Amino acid sequence: MNVVSGLSLQIHEVIKTIRHILGVACDIVLQLIWDPLMLLPATCILRENPFLRIPGRANQYYETWALTICLNIPVFSACFLERHQAVQSPGSRWLLPMMARHLFIAAILLATIANNFLLRVAQMSSDIQQALLQVIWSLN
Repeated sequence: MNVVSGLSLQIHEVIKTIRHILGVACDIVLQLIWDPLMLLPATCILRENPFLRIPGRANQYYETWALTICLNIPVFSACFLERHQAVQSPGSRWLLPMMARHLFIAAILLATIANNFLLRVAQMSSDIQQALLQVIWSLN
């Protein structure tokens, strides 16, 4: 069994702190700003009685909440990867190089950002979606 290095423990503590900050930010957006009232079975979302009455539509606060939820994904993945690598023996074939770990977390972060972008595109009208696709295709 590999002894956990001091740097590994420091990285884990930083990631754990970020995880707590994002969790609190998510709860603040959900409970204090958005305060959703979901009318089921229709997918209609209203603001019921938010504590912090910041002006804006309910969809904006839904996107903000979804962003804070999605930002937790790379943090939890980093925690999992760091702890998984910490318990490997020094010559283990499952021990990943540091560059591979960083690339894994970067790929998950890019997927998270793409997920939020696609969420925004899904709420657009079809005309705006077509115009956006034409702009994207013109860049290629």
